[in-house]
Amino acid sequence: MRVPLFPLDLVLFPGQTLPLHVFETRYKQMLQRSLKDRIPFGIVAVRDRSRSSRGTPHSIGTLAVVTKVEEMEEGRCPIPAPHRGNCYQIVCRGTERFRVTSLDRREAEYLVGDIELYPDEEDPPPALAMVGQRVAMLFDEYYRQVVAIMGGWQRPAEQGTRTLLLDVGALLASQARLAESDDDRPRAIPVPVLPEEPAIMSNVVAAELNVATDQKQELLEMPSALARLQREAEILAEEIPQLEERLEMQRRRRFGAFGMTS
Repeated sequence: MRVPLFPLDLVLFPGQTLPLHVFETRYKQMLQRSLKDRIPFGIVAVRDRSRSSRGTPHSIGTLAVVTKVEEMEEGRCPIPAPHRGNCYQIVCRGTERFRVTSLDRREAEYLVGDIELYPDEEDPPPALAMVGQRVAMLFDEYYRQVVAIMGGWQRPAEQGTRTLLLDVGALLASQARLAESDDDRPRAIPVPVLPEEPAIMSNVVAAELNVATDQKQELLEMPSALARLQREAEILAEEIPQLEERLEMQRRRRFGAFGMTS
């Protein structure tokens, strides 16, 4: 199977919804081909990117299908990015994992790859259910801590709502607002409702984790849902104490003055 490839500084997981801003000429051509021929394109994370190099795409990625597209005329794009001509705001959804078997940089302006699908290996259902239950419990505590750090309270996200808000920029901005403001009113923050099916859960948790791209790529490349869940349990067990410490430090900064005497 041959598909266009879209190298990005992120990892897409099966089932995940991802909004993208497409403005480079070559990727607009890629999008137009995908829409015209009704074919998916592959999203692959890039490694070893530098100022002098565009980097090399990882060999494991995820197929994406466009579910929504909005073309914007030149000069009307709300996103400040240097480009000419019309651009596109699209929403795509991850479907299946794949492995790149060969790359072709000559067929088009954008990257094209020959791929083979890379489905999860089968797991023993009892083991999958047991580890899935542990990950669900850890993830609930993890998300609770993050929401508290962001000065909010949890509300379930509506089906299809994007809840991927666990990034360092959002956390730092939220902490800065808390430090500069006297407004203690909590904000409602949508949190994912984890599916009961462990294999699907493994991809939801992987998408929501606030970890580096290389760790997300590691999760994407796991041979099975069980292996992915086991690694997620390890990551969550490492992250939760750090979040608890960060939350305690935040509380001390905000409320420490109440215990001071003049």
